[in-house]
Amino acid sequence: MLRPAICGGAFAPQGKAVVESGGYRASGRWGFASGCQHADWLFGQCVVLENGGAPLDAYGEVVLNEGDRVSIRVPKAETSRVAARLLAEHEVLDLTIEEPPIEDVIESVFAQPAAQ
Repeated sequence: MLRPAICGGAFAPQGKAVVESGGYRASGRWGFASGCQHADWLFGQCVVLENGGAPLDAYGEVVLNEGDRVSIRVPKAETSRVAARLLAEHEVLDLTIEEPPIEDVIESVFAQPAAQ
């Protein structure tokens, strides 16, 4: 008589998958699944992103895009509108809004020609 397979995993889709030739490439972080040490099969749910996901350059200048971490530079006056749009249109786990480093501000001020 066959023994039933023991399965474990997380039901909530916590990862992302992109379509690649011959299958999918999954990435993400899944929480601990109780009893996983005894499971024959583990599963982790993913949200499948078509064409690698939405282009983020529509929100501003993409400064960093490494795995699940993205930094986008937007004009200060647009920060609230862009943040609201990102939160409404994407699954965002953490959002940090920062002022540019003071060194960058000083450099941009002195890079402009002096007013006559």
